[in-house]
Amino acid sequence: MAENEITAIGFDHNNKHYVIKVIQVGNSIFVKSYHNGMEINSYSYPIELVSTNKKAWRNLYGNKQPYVRLVEIAEFDIKAGNGIRKDIKP
Repeated sequence: MAENEITAIGFDHNNKHYVIKVIQVGNSIFVKSYHNGMEINSYSYPIELVSTNKKAWRNLYGNKQPYVRLVEIAEFDIKAGNGIRKDIKP
């Protein structure tokens, strides 16, 4: 299946610019974090969207797009230094 980039969200932390890309492949959405075009960790933060979990998602997070929470988690990990490659310390 082809990858479809939904959006890219940039933010600055410790004088470095990071980009979190939201990508959809079929019913799966995942986010990946980048700095200078390179992936900065091995995390992909996936979620699979099927009808059974869409209702549960709304109960937990309201009407936010599912990837919004994934982006928040990815941004938190960057700021906390979790899983960041040694050559790209935040």
